[in-house]
Amino acid sequence: MTTAIHTRPINERIDWLMEVSRKHSASFCSPDNYLSRQRYLAEHDTLIIAMKCMDGRIHLPYATQTPLGVIHPFREPGSVPPNPPGRRHHPEQHGQRPDSR
Repeated sequence: MTTAIHTRPINERIDWLMEVSRKHSASFCSPDNYLSRQRYLAEHDTLIIAMKCMDGRIHLPYATQTPLGVIHPFREPGSVPPNPPGRRHHPEQHGQRPDSR
């Protein structure tokens, strides 16, 4: 799309956003990215989290040269932490009912 996306009609913007989301999902779920994450986590046995502003303009994997999915961002201080790979989520530890997710 050659015209700036923010000037396009809403339907085109939604279609564009959905396509970007599909591409991002395919990239994240690709075998290469999965292996890259596994390799990185095997070499660096540390869980990385980051407090991040709500708008999410900081692309931490790009800035830190880490594979997608290695850094777990928190976008609001009161949020429930994401479920890191290999760890089970226990909602009751965060004051939630187990079925509230």
